[in-house]
Amino acid sequence: MADKKLSEYTAKTVQPAALDLLPILEWNGATYDNKTITGTLVYTPRRQSVGSGATVTPTFLNDIVDISAQAVNLTIANPTGTAVDNMPMLIRIKDNGTARTITFGTQYRAIGVTLPTTTVISKTLYIGLVYNANDTKWDVLGINQEV
Repeated sequence: MADKKLSEYTAKTVQPAALDLLPILEWNGATYDNKTITGTLVYTPRRQSVGSGATVTPTFLNDIVDISAQAVNLTIANPTGTAVDNMPMLIRIKDNGTARTITFGTQYRAIGVTLPTTTVISKTLYIGLVYNANDTKWDVLGINQEV
């Protein structure tokens, strides 16, 4: 089998085989120059998109849960799937113009922050968390509310 020059390859999306738990990476604009590869490595987050739901259940295969027009009170259930220690996740919530209550499953634990209990009318809320396999908890490390 003959070696191919890097320029003969086309940009493609690759999903690692390790249980589909690693992010999808895409290599764009690669060139080969004296054994130095230059280009751009693009990270594509795995997204769970929800318009609105009374209960939203994240999965371990998602990097971000995007709730874009929450029209009822919200429960964020414990995620499903196979957990990976130190896996980050981001939850983004915006209501539909009416404040909604937010409750969390038992695996969510606030670390240095206070879990939000309601949305702010028409404002985006970000919740940053990391899975802690030692305690079987999602440690919530950051809460950021649009002003």
